[in-house]
Amino acid sequence: MAQKELRELRDDELLKTAKLYKSMKIYDAVIVGFLFGVAIYNAVKGGSFLISALPLFYLFIMGKNNIKRKEIMALLKERKLEL
Repeated sequence: MAQKELRELRDDELLKTAKLYKSMKIYDAVIVGFLFGVAIYNAVKGGSFLISALPLFYLFIMGKNNIKRKEIMALLKERKLEL
């Protein structure tokens, strides 16, 4: 099933999506913290650069999630809805 465009979502669907993206913000922070811990450990032990660069790769994913979350919040504000 293809994901609907944000503007096509009903109010209840938009609120559900907003709650999902709000919780994703916490998960993103935990994952980045964990990856930085792994990268630091790997750098100290003299491991490969690829594992040390994992947090940088995940930052792109986190950035895309943040952009989508901001779009959802703007749409909520436009429709005068609150979480």
